[in-house]
Amino acid sequence: MTTPRRSGGRQKGARNRRTIVCEIANERYSVIENGKKTSRTTFELVLLAIRKQALDGKNASAVDEYYRLLNRLIPQVDDSKFGVMLSPETLTPKEWMALAEEYNKTAQPPPGYDWAEDDFDKSD
Repeated sequence: MTTPRRSGGRQKGARNRRTIVCEIANERYSVIENGKKTSRTTFELVLLAIRKQALDGKNASAVDEYYRLLNRLIPQVDDSKFGVMLSPETLTPKEWMALAEEYNKTAQPPPGYDWAEDDFDKSD
């Protein structure tokens, strides 16, 4: 059984604008830069051309467009969402035991903790 198609919809197999733009932007071309043959995508060539116009200083809109593209394409990092993890130095087992024993000499149980309830040394 076939489903009736809408008459106003997109044709089967038709590509949307994003697909077409991505295909064009990813087309590769051989170019000569500094005397060497290299391969660049259409997007790279357009971005390099805009940058060149922006650096020449004759076209103010090229500067705006170049920075607009950079701000849109380069991910912005929000430093406020990141923290710092500090880790202690690596200790040998003997060094760790010495530090633990030194710490435990002055360690106090939490308030309200009843040592009598602990059965550490039950010999069965």
